[in-house]
Amino acid sequence: MVTSDLRLLLLIPLCSFLIMPPTLAQGYIWGTAGRDGLPGRPGQRGTSGQDGVIRESALPQVLDRSGQAGEDGEDGRPGEHASFCDQPRGVTQNLVGAPGGNGGAGGTGGNGGHGGNVQIYVSDLAVLQNLTLNLQGGSGGRGGRGALGGLGCPTSQSTWMVYHCRWTLYKRPITLPESAWVEDKRQLQRCTGDAGLDRYSYRPDPVIARAQDNVEYTWQYNGVARRSQFFARSGANGAPGDPGRDGQPGRTGQVSIILGDRIPSEKLQDEQRFSQQNQQPISLTRNFWDPQVGLLGRLGSGSRVSDQYLQLRTVQAIVVPEWRTNQDFSSLGDPAFRVELDEQGELQVEVPGTLDYQLESQGQTTRLVVSGGIHPDRLGGFRFAGFDRFRDARNFALIDETHLLADLQACTITIEVSDGKSTEQFRYRLTAQEPAPSGIVRTANLYKVQLPESPLFTAGTKLTYRIQIEQITRSGQAYPSGMTLEQVVDRITPNPSLEYF
Repeated sequence: MVTSDLRLLLLIPLCSFLIMPPTLAQGYIWGTAGRDGLPGRPGQRGTSGQDGVIRESALPQVLDRSGQAGEDGEDGRPGEHASFCDQPRGVTQNLVGAPGGNGGAGGTGGNGGHGGNVQIYVSDLAVLQNLTLNLQGGSGGRGGRGALGGLGCPTSQSTWMVYHCRWTLYKRPITLPESAWVEDKRQLQRCTGDAGLDRYSYRPDPVIARAQDNVEYTWQYNGVARRSQFFARSGANGAPGDPGRDGQPGRTGQVSIILGDRIPSEKLQDEQRFSQQNQQPISLTRNFWDPQVGLLGRLGSGSRVSDQYLQLRTVQAIVVPEWRTNQDFSSLGDPAFRVELDEQGELQVEVPGTLDYQLESQGQTTRLVVSGGIHPDRLGGFRFAGFDRFRDARNFALIDETHLLADLQACTITIEVSDGKSTEQFRYRLTAQEPAPSGIVRTANLYKVQLPESPLFTAGTKLTYRIQIEQITRSGQAYPSGMTLEQVVDRITPNPSLEYF
């Protein structure tokens, strides 16, 4: 049965809080987030002390070459609070407040300046008692403080309920006022949940029919149909900024002490030919800075330096080349020699191995005495002289065109014979003073080789020979040369393929 209040057509408009703010339409955050604070400016580095030179003085001296302290870093700027934080009311979604900005980090403290480095020239270490020295590095600046973060938007209502009531629209002909109301449609309408208030204040808009339709409408309240609970959370506060790192202290200055009034000029190496430098001394000089301790005990009281210092040590060497042989320079190739003071201060002498020489040392002077040798062009003079009877693969001859054995310490001949699958090696050592070893017959500069029996020397087998000759000079240096060739066992090969290396 439809009650009489259904005839009331006057409806109150919807409340304004049903309109969604723009920020909520973009998500679930209300308000504007605070901006992060700016970091603090880093501190400037302290000025380093100047390097300098100190000369010996009989009067007391006070010298300050310390480094300056580094500048403190600036504090960070605080983060901004979130703004426009009025919380929307009655909205149909959960809310989160805008966050506050993070605090800015503190600036890094400036590093301290280094202490200056000084060179001190004295005739005696005892004179250092007249000197008070400050070479301390400056302290590092303090790091700036990190700033506080801004506040997020706070909630004024952490939870709320939203109600929807159901209404039914009825209609009937205007000309038949006694006829029954007929249901036309149903709809949900935002309401308060208070039946009395909702019935009269939250009706749907009235439906007005055209006069020619001969129809009238009315709404009927059917009570609360849906209850929804929503929540709001305050915006997060910005994180505090990190504190700035403190600056590093400056390094203490280095003290170098020179006993004397100057640092000798260095000459570490030289290279000359004997013809240009014979009997002419070559002077070499190398400076070393030796680490020492005990500086604080040597300087005047109140000095602020490291206890470690460097003291100059100079190493010198004199080399005199001496040509003690009847052979002239050109007959031995007039080679160059090289002398050097190495990193340990030891004298190194490099002489070509074709010369016979010895070193005669007395104090700082070393005599480089050449007593003989050979011309470099005489090395590598071996040539292949052919197989015996043209096809005997075990017997062949070599000839030394420069007749060099008498001028050598020794000569080694190494022969490798290969058929491509297996290889055998034969080695012989010869000197001018001893008989030739078994397997070689030497007549003047002709060397006849007879290799021992081997399965390699089977008729028809193609063999590859690699003959390497090492000529060892009297100075002990070996000079290699040699040749490769091919031969088929028991086959006449008047001119076998031959290649020298």
